[in-house]
Amino acid sequence: IHHPPIEVGVFLLLLDKKGESLMTIEIRPVGINCNLQCKYCYQWKMREESPATKRKDPSKLIEKLENTASGDYFTLFGGEALLTPIEDLETYWKYGYEKYGQNGIQTNGVLINDRHIELFKKYNVHVGISFDGTGSMNDLRWAGSLEKTRKCTEMTWNNVKRLVKEGIIPSMIITLHELNASKKNIGKFKEWIKEIDSLGIWSIRLHILEKEDCEADKYALSPKEYAEAFIDIADFCSKENIDIEFDVFHDINSLLKGKDNYTTCMFNNCDPLNTASVDSIDYDGVRGCGRPNKNGVDWNKCKTMGFERSYMLYHIPQENGGCKDCKYFIICRGNCPGNGIDGDWRNRSEYCEMWKILFDYFEKKHLEVGIVPITMSPSLKRIERALLDSLRAGQRTTIEYIINNLDNNTYSCNNEYISHLDSCHGDVPHGDSYENHNDFQ
Repeated sequence: IHHPPIEVGVFLLLLDKKGESLMTIEIRPVGINCNLQCKYCYQWKMREESPATKRKDPSKLIEKLENTASGDYFTLFGGEALLTPIEDLETYWKYGYEKYGQNGIQTNGVLINDRHIELFKKYNVHVGISFDGTGSMNDLRWAGSLEKTRKCTEMTWNNVKRLVKEGIIPSMIITLHELNASKKNIGKFKEWIKEIDSLGIWSIRLHILEKEDCEADKYALSPKEYAEAFIDIADFCSKENIDIEFDVFHDINSLLKGKDNYTTCMFNNCDPLNTASVDSIDYDGVRGCGRPNKNGVDWNKCKTMGFERSYMLYHIPQENGGCKDCKYFIICRGNCPGNGIDGDWRNRSEYCEMWKILFDYFEKKHLEVGIVPITMSPSLKRIERALLDSLRAGQRTTIEYIINNLDNNTYSCNNEYISHLDSCHGDVPHGDSYENHNDFQ
């Protein structure tokens, strides 16, 4: 398998040909403690239920990492990971550098100082910044008052620019909402994207604002509005020759080609009780992803992996919260359990309408350049049945693996459909494999 550059803080599900996952490991050295109170944060209910984590010996977390985790690198996560004492940060990163040659951290960027930058360089730390925009666009990342929030926003943006100046190119996670992606505000958001591009930042993950039964829910856009915002951003980046890789566009383009070895976790039939994409390690145990947790009571990961959710959704009528007869099931599989309808992970995504609009939009873009999307393949049902057989058997697989093994490998690279999927080229990236916006925007 080819290992692409780390995208810090992004729940990437890296898969080999057969679908064996390489898990992202999150270490939470300060639990979910944070210096901000982002109004839409999925961890806020957890903070109500759990006491603040006090400093403990980092060797205990490293020991737990050695004994319980599977993966090939780890990221420091939170809450806000930079609340960790500087000497503890060096302990974690010294270990990570010696074992893996690299480290990662996801941060809101407010607290970055000279010593942090020194350690980033010394221990090859990939930095991910969680940030929604300059000025008012970042106001939901609340710091206690509007004045403090705007000051923290300015500090984060200055630190982003400083990282770039120091030769540390961060990736970014941006949550889209009323303040930065509505028709009223998306113009200034796009101008900010141009500024990000001018800095040489090339990797951005775009989040939708997932509803957490809190005040910030009112800032979420409707599924149709989100689809319009994504398409507006895609078209804008094409016209302006923006050289940024956005996870959403990369994932959709790859999935429509049947290339699902390197897509974010939401497209990989996630088991909410044993998430394959991430282990979160803190002092109390090993957790899964916190996104499906809607009541504030976190759970330890169960011992077995399952795919019952996706398998059920395939058979449940759409009017009852399922995915039956949806041609996009093969690539979507109900999407993230963390945004199930009515906050229930057993339902398909509440943003189903958005995904259908986007899949349809990019289908047309593929056809315009002569690529037959997998969703329009005459073999769609056969591929779908093979996927369902794997789900039912509790075995993870990939679409690409299924395609390459239809009819016991008689579906060869000489077949026109397979050649459109670029399957002949193997796992090494080429051309548009990771340049998601260049071909179709």
